[in-house]
Amino acid sequence: MRGRRDRGHGQGQPHRAASATGHRREALAAWLTRGRPACESRAVFVTVRRPYRQLTPEAVRAVMGRACDRAGLERRGAHRLRHALATEMLRAGASLPEVGQVLRHRSQLSTSLYAKVDQDADPHPAEAR
Repeated sequence: MRGRRDRGHGQGQPHRAASATGHRREALAAWLTRGRPACESRAVFVTVRRPYRQLTPEAVRAVMGRACDRAGLERRGAHRLRHALATEMLRAGASLPEVGQVLRHRSQLSTSLYAKVDQDADPHPAEAR
């Protein structure tokens, strides 16, 4: 079952294939077998209270908002996490095509926007202090 490709919704594209390998696959399997409430919905992520329904974009925004509040951070959207992931991947040495694959961009043009973010970053942040 290694490297299995599953189908799901993402970025407004219904039923795009996504690869689940390694830690992602283990985390997903643990959620499906031990964390996800048993219900009739075929959605992977459902509400935690009855009636169990597929999470909506509004529900994801609410979860993000509460998490930011608990952490004492300014409220940010889930898309901000994608941006932070891409930026950190580039700073850690990942290539733009690698970042695009993780973010599941269909166009390399979408990923190329992160090239400027990486160029603007201080190459030696620890030395700046």
